[in-house]
Amino acid sequence: PAPVGRGAPLIPPPPPRESLGPPRTGLPPPAPPPPPRRRGAPPPPAPPPARFAAVGGEAGALGFPVEAPISLPDGGRASRFQRGRISWSADTGAWELLHEIAPKYEALGAETGSLGYPVAADTEVGDGRGRFARFQGGRISWSPQTGVHVVTGPILERYLELSAEAGTLGYPVSDERYLRDSPFKRFGSPPRREVDFERGTLSYDERTGVVLVAPA
Repeated sequence: PAPVGRGAPLIPPPPPRESLGPPRTGLPPPAPPPPPRRRGAPPPPAPPPARFAAVGGEAGALGFPVEAPISLPDGGRASRFQRGRISWSADTGAWELLHEIAPKYEALGAETGSLGYPVAADTEVGDGRGRFARFQGGRISWSPQTGVHVVTGPILERYLELSAEAGTLGYPVSDERYLRDSPFKRFGSPPRREVDFERGTLSYDERTGVVLVAPA
């Protein structure tokens, strides 16, 4: 053994231990906080319960729920109430439909029908006579005098150009109908589509791509 005392070789100190962090407690580390929402970014879409609360809950225009929430095949959700319906999808958000517009929407297949999801809340028209709702695939308009009707496609585009219910045509008084302009029309040719309004008719023929306006 090496001699101890004066003249004995020095023993180097042990290397420093690596920091192991705080003592372990047996619990997983806390989740990091969510990233802050950018200023001016829209809030995340609200599901039906949040939208229901935002429009007044049971004391609001919708009244009480009448059945359990509906889960839709594409991941969306819907809820039915005494006086309307709320539809939600991740792409469109949650929006309510009221009065006669909701039953019409359901009769056309609701979210799984040709209209798809609503993209805005059921809205009162500026003249105070009626209401309208916008959807991914069209628009529903209602007034007590004209009833509830659907407008879609190129006819809807032209109707909006003419200021919709507030314009010269007024409210629709019929749903879209398909017409054949002649018994001799070539088989397979697209039919003409028409919608009647309070003060005129819009007609669309896929052969020409033109929407014609005819006064009432």
